[in-house]
Amino acid sequence: MQITWYGHAAFLAEGQNDTSSTIRIVLDPYRAPDVGTYAPIDDWADIVALSHINEKYHSFVDTVRGKEGQSPVVLHGLEILDTPQPVTIYGIPFTAQRVWEDATRTEPIAMVGFQMEGVSVLHMGDCGHALSLPEIAACGKVDVVLALAGAGPTIALPDLRDFVRILNPRIVIPMHFLNEKINLPLRPVQEFLDLMPSDSIRHWDTPTLTITPETLPDETVVWVLPPAR
Repeated sequence: MQITWYGHAAFLAEGQNDTSSTIRIVLDPYRAPDVGTYAPIDDWADIVALSHINEKYHSFVDTVRGKEGQSPVVLHGLEILDTPQPVTIYGIPFTAQRVWEDATRTEPIAMVGFQMEGVSVLHMGDCGHALSLPEIAACGKVDVVLALAGAGPTIALPDLRDFVRILNPRIVIPMHFLNEKINLPLRPVQEFLDLMPSDSIRHWDTPTLTITPETLPDETVVWVLPPAR
C-alpha cells in the first residue's frame, strides 16, 4: 500500500483489494485556496472518506474525480457510526469511531479506519479532546495512525502522545500542523516531535511511502512527510 500526504488532513491511500483490483482512497480533502496556499488536490479516487462535514478543511469532494468519468463513492464516517461495521466498499473494509470536536463533546467527529493489503490505517479526523481508555480500545489494532499533530482546535499534544503510547501503532504520520501553507492557528510539528523519543523520528523527503505488513517496524516510529500539494 502507498500513502501520500497531500497536506493538512488530506491523504491518498492506494493499494489492492481482496480481488487484486487497485483501489484509491482520498481522505478528508480540503478546499483550495480557502485553506491557505496548499494547491488543489485535483486527483482521482474510487472512494472519498470523510471524518465530518467541513468543506474548507476536511470534506471538499468537488476536485476529486472518479475513474473513467464516474464519480467516486463518498463514505461519510458520521453516517456509519451506528451501523454494523465494517462497511465494505470495493472490497475495502471501513470502520468509524465516534469522537468529538472539543471537550464539550457536543459536535461529533468520526475517526475513519480502513484496511488495505493487510495494513490497518486510522485517520484521526478533527478530534479535539483526550481519548479515554475505552475509546482507544474501540479503535482496535492500528498499524498506521494519521495523527493530529498541531494542537490548537484539535487534541492537545500531551494527550496525543498518550493516545499514541496506548494505541501502540507501528507508524505515526503527523498531519494538521502549522507550516507556511496552512491558515489555521496550529502549532508546528516539532512541538509534537519533542514529546516523542528522538530515535523514533524520521524525516522523509517524499510525500509518498510504501507500507507493507512485512516492512512495518517492530516499535512505534514517527515518519514526517513533506506535503505533496
